[in-house]
Amino acid sequence: MHNNFNLVFLFTAFRGSGKTRLTLDILAQQVLKHKHDNNTAAMPRFVYVAVGKAPTRVSQILQLLKQLDILPYTTVVAADDRQPLIMQYLAPFAGCRIAESWLQDGMTKNAIVVYDDLSAHTMVVEQLIHMVKLPKAARLSFSGHANLMERSTQFSKKRGGTSLTSLVLADTPGKEDVASGLISIVDDHVLLDSNLTMRRVYPAIDCLAPGTSVRGPPFQRAALWKCMQHIRATIIEGHTIQENVTLAKGFGFDTEPEDQEVLDSRVLVQEFFVQ
Repeated sequence: MHNNFNLVFLFTAFRGSGKTRLTLDILAQQVLKHKHDNNTAAMPRFVYVAVGKAPTRVSQILQLLKQLDILPYTTVVAADDRQPLIMQYLAPFAGCRIAESWLQDGMTKNAIVVYDDLSAHTMVVEQLIHMVKLPKAARLSFSGHANLMERSTQFSKKRGGTSLTSLVLADTPGKEDVASGLISIVDDHVLLDSNLTMRRVYPAIDCLAPGTSVRGPPFQRAALWKCMQHIRATIIEGHTIQENVTLAKGFGFDTEPEDQEVLDSRVLVQEFFVQ
């Protein structure tokens, strides 16, 4: 997100895999970049929407925002799990409207909204649908997630050049249909790996696994894409070898030297991305 605003980006993972930490680090990098460039006037403004979380978790998020020096540039919209369902339902739309008002009033050129998390919001929607006795098929239209994501935008210079970016967080266990629905309405997404989290690898992204991008790389130039295709093919080949070696070890077979060389190189590449 160094220069790419107006994206809709999704982070999916098991609870406790580091989605919130990774998102806050992204916001912190924006703050540090503009302070380093002595360009605080162009600092993005942030809206952090917390839906359906325990009050203690909301307090922890506020503390992290303060520690990372993000809070002075952030408005927090929190509807914790003690709030009425309608308040939890409206929270994402309220957060988005706040960001839009900043752009309209000229308070900032770039606004970033964090939705933490939309899987909890979907559960709120399902409870409301049950209460008003609507058919379950109404969930997609009633949730408003697609319309919410479409409000991310980039205006032309003639119209001010402002942008609205959405960072979406979602828990995945037992909610695969929710994750699939969200993936279909975002520009791209990253799946965090809980196994890497347990090994204290941060960020918990398996950079050696085959890519999961749904819409492909719409922003790369042709030459860069050609290079990426070669790298991706190498990664997929190594991933296949890793699976085969693991299976072979289960039957007591030794690892071939050329396969071990590929596995060793995978470890080095993985270490390169650890922060």
